[in-house]
Amino acid sequence: MRVVMLLQHWLLGGAERQALLVGQGLSARGHFVEMWSLQSGPGPVRGLALAAGFRTVELGWDVLPLGALRIGVAKRASLFVANSRAVLVRLQRAFDRAPSLCIHVPNIVARPQPHEGRDAWRARLKVPHGAHIVTSLARLHTGKRLDLVLRSFAKMGSTAILALAGMDQGARRPLQALADELGIASRVRFLGHVEDVAGLLAGSDVGIFASGSAVGWQEGTPNAVLETFAAGVPCVCVDDPGVREILGPDDVVPADPRLIAVALERALLDPTITARARALGEQILVEHSMTSIAARWENVLVAAR
Repeated sequence: MRVVMLLQHWLLGGAERQALLVGQGLSARGHFVEMWSLQSGPGPVRGLALAAGFRTVELGWDVLPLGALRIGVAKRASLFVANSRAVLVRLQRAFDRAPSLCIHVPNIVARPQPHEGRDAWRARLKVPHGAHIVTSLARLHTGKRLDLVLRSFAKMGSTAILALAGMDQGARRPLQALADELGIASRVRFLGHVEDVAGLLAGSDVGIFASGSAVGWQEGTPNAVLETFAAGVPCVCVDDPGVREILGPDDVVPADPRLIAVALERALLDPTITARARALGEQILVEHSMTSIAARWENVLVAAR
């Protein structure tokens, strides 16, 4: 079967990493995979796709109104697939589709080997001896609510370092200004895009995820949360339907900086929280393995032909 995966661009974010993993899983099952980008321009995804043996195509539709294109395609779609049940409900209601035409396929989650270990990453981030690292894996975009991350981090009583790993999508300067205003600029590291996410997580003590639909931003099942737990690192997550599907309703935190700070400090000090995070990470790796999820995608695609 020939499978074409259509991307917006060649930049590497969570959706693009997921497309590469799904493509690798389908390719391993004997299917011919191609990756097409709507927009032209540089980015690591094309090289990664070529290295995986995929044919790549750059359409160069840089002036195309992407919002209108997405809606047009969705209106004509015979089947919806999403990584979150909450997203499927939204799609079902928005486009008046029967539940049988809305299929849930979870993300693939892998545990790659780090390029550099914990000590190397802590040295790179200039972490003082005995200090902890709080890590956010999120693009610097207003929808990711990194302002809430900064305000929460500022209320912690520790001398931790905050690592913000993600490409800038217009929010870096206001976030830097906010860090200055909060008096935490010396303890915040803006890392940009990080290739060695596994290494960064190996050096981290707790993750934080604040993105959500409260600001009109629609999250599915967040890769960042899955990857953090799969690395055995606890992650403090603000309440959102997609996050609840991973953690349940009792292990999410309201979007209150004071409560988030308390949850971060508990995660740093309570070894039972780390033990639970590691157990959840092992469960995630089994339930979201490339073999099982690629097989589910194959079933969906074969049925849709």
